[in-house]
Amino acid sequence: MRVRLDRRVLVVVLCVAILLVVPVLTLWQQWGLWRYSTNGTPNSVAISSDGSYLVAGVGTGPQSGRILFFDRAGSLLWTHDTYRVISSVAISADGSYIAAAGYRLIGQAPALVYYGNGIIYYLARDGTMLWNYTTRPSPNSGGANIPVFQIRLSSDGTRIAADTLSGILFLNDLGQVTWTHLSPGGVLSHTVMSLDGTYVATVDDRARAFDDRGRSLWNSSIIPPTVQNIAMSPDGRYLAVDEEVSPSNATLYLYNKTGSLMRTQPFKSPPFSMTFSANDATMFSGTQYSVIAFDSNGKTLWNWTTPGGGYGVSSLAATSDGSYVLVGIGGDWEQTTFVLNNQGNAVWGKPVGVVRQAVLSPDGNLAAVTAGPSGGQYSSGSLFHLSSPRTAIPGKGHWSSLFPVVLRPEYGAHSSSHHTASRHLSNSHRHYGC
Repeated sequence: MRVRLDRRVLVVVLCVAILLVVPVLTLWQQWGLWRYSTNGTPNSVAISSDGSYLVAGVGTGPQSGRILFFDRAGSLLWTHDTYRVISSVAISADGSYIAAAGYRLIGQAPALVYYGNGIIYYLARDGTMLWNYTTRPSPNSGGANIPVFQIRLSSDGTRIAADTLSGILFLNDLGQVTWTHLSPGGVLSHTVMSLDGTYVATVDDRARAFDDRGRSLWNSSIIPPTVQNIAMSPDGRYLAVDEEVSPSNATLYLYNKTGSLMRTQPFKSPPFSMTFSANDATMFSGTQYSVIAFDSNGKTLWNWTTPGGGYGVSSLAATSDGSYVLVGIGGDWEQTTFVLNNQGNAVWGKPVGVVRQAVLSPDGNLAAVTAGPSGGQYSSGSLFHLSSPRTAIPGKGHWSSLFPVVLRPEYGAHSSSHHTASRHLSNSHRHYGC
């Protein structure tokens, strides 16, 4: 590899490669980089509040996965192999507790293949498995144990909301299910939770909100069963719901914390991803062709056209003040992760492959992106650990402290098919960072 040096950049490359299991470390003056190779497709990533710890969830086969736990410097502190595909991970603010969830793919193509046998893992920072919870059948699951597609963990690690095809499982930090909600009539559900875990919203045939004891706070009027994804502001003040009317027609519903419908907004392309800034001042919507920023009154602040052939925005994460947004593109184009500033201009971009998830630490100082090539049963995956998007400012050099972790799976088809299927099942099963 040839590296061009200028007066501002000093590059020092150190590579250590023994088979595929030894980290390859490369140190750059403005790009601190480490690489860890393993088998598995990264489906989910989460960062502790101060960025000290990072957890990733991996699928290594149709019925197996792995949880990886890193420190900020990129040292792999521990791994935990599972008998489930790990679809979602979460971490408490101080990094003391980790929650992970997943499922098994049951059956073999071309016969019927379905998601089932969901599980929730709860671990301590040192990798100790504190408990796990195996799901049970629901009236909507046809006798199979329901899968878990996404998990939310409160900032103090004491409350867990699990999103299934059938509704909500709400657990405490002892692994006890304290309450559940079953979506009526088999309608697919979508669930989000505020950072403090005191406010939970789900959308099935209606938008519904609950407190942390499962008491109903409000219900909306009936919503057509074509909701693709939902997003909540971190403090629970706003709930955004995307209903796909047709491939070229969608409606966004915005509710406040008391259930009042603040506005509806038409789109020419269904939002693939949505997120809010932590100060509630800005909402971002990623569609098939653009990223759009709105203020709290619904006024369009800017509209950025995505590159490539309409792959769609797979994931968004915003800084607390909305001044920057991290964008992931759901197609393997030239550049597929970007930083946009508050004018809607791309100030940084990098080719990383198909982005599955983009997240920011709650303090906004670190970011992570999971990505990989499109298609292929044995496609590789990557986990990128980056510094704050605020450093991606023209005239101030590269986006510093870029940490790619390259994961080369031996089995990736079913993990990939889950994320492909998530558009059909529920786009909220992609991860929206709020």
